Amino acid sequence: LRTWYNHDLAKWDEFQKRYRAEIQQNPALETISHVLQENPRVTFIFAARDAEHSSAWVLKGYLEGDYDA
Repeated sequence: LRTWYNHDLAKWDEFQKRYRAEIQQNPALETISHVLQENPRVTFIFAARDAEHSSAWVLKGYLEGDYDA
């Protein structure tokens, strides 16, 4: 999915939609949710030239409950 997106901002909205769907299907989501209940402070470490248009940004928004991030 990230290869398809390739930081093409014309694909940003569709990328977010697809990535959120991918997150929801990931079995690790339950573990992550449990960890966040115990430790609500999380540090994201990632590399991207455009942080606000990255998979990390979508994941952060998803975990915060902002499904339009």
